[in-house]
Amino acid sequence: MKTLFYAWGMARRHLLYALNSPKVWAGILLVLSSVLTLVTPFARSAYAFGETVSVGIIAYNFSAHNSILKIFIALLFIFSELPLKDAGQNFIVIRGGKRAWYLSQIIYVFCVSVFLILIISLFSIIPLTGKLNFTNSWGIIHKNAANFSPATAQFNVSASVSEAALQAVSPYAALAWSIPVGVLLMFVFGNIILSLNSISRGGYIGTVAGIILISLYLFKSFVAFPWYDNFTIIEWAGFTPKSGEGAKPVVVITTLFCLLLITAIITAIRSRKKSDLNIR
Repeated sequence: MKTLFYAWGMARRHLLYALNSPKVWAGILLVLSSVLTLVTPFARSAYAFGETVSVGIIAYNFSAHNSILKIFIALLFIFSELPLKDAGQNFIVIRGGKRAWYLSQIIYVFCVSVFLILIISLFSIIPLTGKLNFTNSWGIIHKNAANFSPATAQFNVSASVSEAALQAVSPYAALAWSIPVGVLLMFVFGNIILSLNSISRGGYIGTVAGIILISLYLFKSFVAFPWYDNFTIIEWAGFTPKSGEGAKPVVVITTLFCLLLITAIITAIRSRKKSDLNIR
């Protein structure tokens, strides 16, 4: 309990430090840009045709190709510095211990993941003020977009979700999948970077792993093998797995929890080693 208490105090310090990091702000701005680029065309279309847009639009952020790429590139910016090793870390490690210090990094990753989900959700709703539909139905704009209707195409409304997916998954089912799995996926992504960076001499192997995970998704359109879906993990928070498209839900959840366990074990082993942290 004492270790957890120290870890939480350290994590709060990490979050304050993040507010002064250009990389973190670059990541946040990229996420905002991604959300507004996706949602604004829906808003323009809704006002033009006097229709409403489903609150399920939040889940689109994890189903649209460009949005997924921008979100995880932003995460790469934010998490690439893990484990945090600024000048003030020596003092807090001496005070709280190395085990609490590593645990604080994990807590930091989780807090950032939750914070980004809140940003994505909030700024998916704000541009649609007065035009948001809270019923459990997608509505005409989503359906027209899925069918590449010229009416919505003229506003560049995202057609990234198929009509079959909309028919298979209701808006609230999409949200019930995308929001918690989105947090879990970002948490796992950050922990992969943290754990691998912590065991590599130069502290960059985790960042390279993050780039590889993004690249696997980027080149998905060039690979025709169905099994390849099991490696494009950054798209797994999209609600299409619930509709039978992409990796199966049981594969998604099992794989993410296994990766989370493996990265936690790596970090725990690292926290017990007596070698110097090389904090500069």
